[in-house]
Amino acid sequence: MLYCDYMETAWTPDVIGPIYKEESTSLREVLNAHRDDNCTRIMATFVPDELIYESDLSKKNFRKFTAVMAMISLTQFVGLYKKYVSGENGGSYALFSLLNRYIKIIIEEVYLTHGDVLKFSRTSIDFHW
Repeated sequence: MLYCDYMETAWTPDVIGPIYKEESTSLREVLNAHRDDNCTRIMATFVPDELIYESDLSKKNFRKFTAVMAMISLTQFVGLYKKYVSGENGGSYALFSLLNRYIKIIIEEVYLTHGDVLKFSRTSIDFHW
């Protein structure tokens, strides 16, 4: 095992940058600000782009756009539940693994085509593009 006389620390400028702006800022405050910034970025993914990029939200915007909406009804899966409830067909684990595979394919295709899931409930899934 080799011994190094020096330790390299990888500090990214966006983490350590605010330290140089104010002399009284502590490392804890910088790390908290960085964490808050990351949380804000993650939460912003749930806000429509029209609201993020809009310069003045007090004005009404009458832009016209075309959208496609789709609804997949899940009410017919009650029959599948009755079929899979018995132990011979794998029970409830087999049913839920089947549903997860089926719904996963649908949701992945929606996201790959730049769509959004509006509502996910026990009776339906609503999408829009």
